[in-house]
Amino acid sequence: MSAAEKAVWARAEAINPHRLMTVTAHEDGRAFIARFTTDEGLRGFGQSLIKWPDGSFGILILPDGTIPQEAAARRILAPETCMDEEIVVTAKLIYSCPAELALTEQSDMIHADLCRLLDADETVGVSCCGMTIAHVSAEAETYGNIESDNVPLIQAARMADALDGLFPDAECDGERLRNALCDLRHFAKIRGLDFALWDQTAEQYHAAEEGTRAREETSQTTTKGSSG
Repeated sequence: MSAAEKAVWARAEAINPHRLMTVTAHEDGRAFIARFTTDEGLRGFGQSLIKWPDGSFGILILPDGTIPQEAAARRILAPETCMDEEIVVTAKLIYSCPAELALTEQSDMIHADLCRLLDADETVGVSCCGMTIAHVSAEAETYGNIESDNVPLIQAARMADALDGLFPDAECDGERLRNALCDLRHFAKIRGLDFALWDQTAEQYHAAEEGTRAREETSQTTTKGSSG
């Protein structure tokens, strides 16, 4: 018996020595399959069990005696079913850019730098296959130093980013808004909330914020007029 077989046998016996039937090498030679009369003690390893018609169960064990989790086990047992999938990632990055440039110019520089991600690094097992910049914030927004007259724009931009991430397949902003309102109604129903009541409250908040902003704008205009 090889050292690998001994390690696998020891691991299998540690799981359930009374139910262990056989240990056989997998056809590709990268692992072993330990077969047991029942699934007693086999659950909880993060790996789907192998089930035979006679009611016995098996689990994959690597030559060093470790038990791989589902994804790794599937790559050995059924490599033809393993496929890559695209994952959309929302990340917040803070860049240092020349202050004398316009935000659009800074955005172009950031885009050029992010394109480096398109050079796949085979050592990490993933690769960036596409990239878009959905929103660029000025330094004031990034660090919380926000002027009151910019708040509505910032709030709208924040919601735009969120809706773009939630509904990437929507064809327009109106469709994203409709989908969000529909989902919020589902949320309210599941949580036992009165959507109409909270929508009315939101409208009151919005009116109050707009009123505050209008008064501040009027005050600033008056102050400038007095100074002149």
